[in-house]
Amino acid sequence: MVRGKSWSLVRDSNGQLTGKMGTLHYGDMVIIITNNSHTFQWGSSNPTPPDLKSMPQHFAFDEKPDYIPIYVSLPDSLMPDLKEIGLYLDGICKGAVVVESDYEQISAYVDSEGELTNSDLELVFHYDESKRPDQELRTTSYSPGEMQTKYGITGARYPFYEVSISQKDLDNVKPPVFALKQNYPNPFNPSTTISYWLPETARVSLDIYNLKGQLVKTLIDSEMEAGPHSVIWNGKDSNNQAVASGVYFYRLSSPNNTQTKRMLLMK
Repeated sequence: MVRGKSWSLVRDSNGQLTGKMGTLHYGDMVIIITNNSHTFQWGSSNPTPPDLKSMPQHFAFDEKPDYIPIYVSLPDSLMPDLKEIGLYLDGICKGAVVVESDYEQISAYVDSEGELTNSDLELVFHYDESKRPDQELRTTSYSPGEMQTKYGITGARYPFYEVSISQKDLDNVKPPVFALKQNYPNPFNPSTTISYWLPETARVSLDIYNLKGQLVKTLIDSEMEAGPHSVIWNGKDSNNQAVASGVYFYRLSSPNNTQTKRMLLMK
């Protein structure tokens, strides 16, 4: 198994190679697991020109030193207009990729495979707005347990996943809806992430209230684009003072919708 920053190649349990081979760049951290002794060295002539993977522009996520690869096979019908794919677990973006071929890898920045198998997983497709203005964002969902973990001959330390997007999946692709996700982590101390989805560009407000119904802090009060968003609450009120432990409510409001959920601050 060889794993670089944006590509990974693994020999599966049947001995077949799965994944994508990328270019090694000087200074990169590369994880290599092998059953044999090898010597590695840089070529002395005719160096390969840099081949850097483009970075997603429409999805925000936290990179970690390592990741779990998800290999995505795409039908030809998606290729002309599809630009990026984002991976969401329980409403939080965990990785994304710029689509440059019909076989791409999403690097899932998670702490364990359990996050992938035990969460509501969504693949979010971002299209070229100029060609598909009516469906810039679309999602396909996978319920907990639907994603099947695979392992190479290196064993359970390095799992991977394979997803093949079929025509049936495309027929069931859904536009984003107005949705307020459960904060994560919950309970939390002192910070938590609140994620939400908007079906269209709109002015929205995201407010925190205590059990008495008193406004604690307004996190958002502005016009936001359609699609997924997230914001961090640091457990402080409008005066930048830390609030006490207890139950709090957070409310997302737009001109046409309102949703409220509860969360627990536990110090």
